[in-house]
Amino acid sequence: MTNGTVSAQASGSSLTLQYKSDTAGGSQTITIPPGIPVVALEPGQSADLQPGVHVFVVAIRSSEGVLTADRVLAGKDGAVPPM
Repeated sequence: MTNGTVSAQASGSSLTLQYKSDTAGGSQTITIPPGIPVVALEPGQSADLQPGVHVFVVAIRSSEGVLTADRVLAGKDGAVPPM
């Protein structure tokens, strides 16, 4: 599978996903209406975790019931992490 490409249009944006399965490939174009945020995930620092920042936490529960965070997504510049 390869990354998609994003192209601007007068009525919004479109996201073209190119993919390849075991025997064939193809693409799918998805229209994204104006006002819909498109985000990119990038590595952050622990300093990004400030009071009031929206976070999404993926955690694993041990057999003892203890939750351990596998990854934390934190919003940036007012954005809310996708869930």
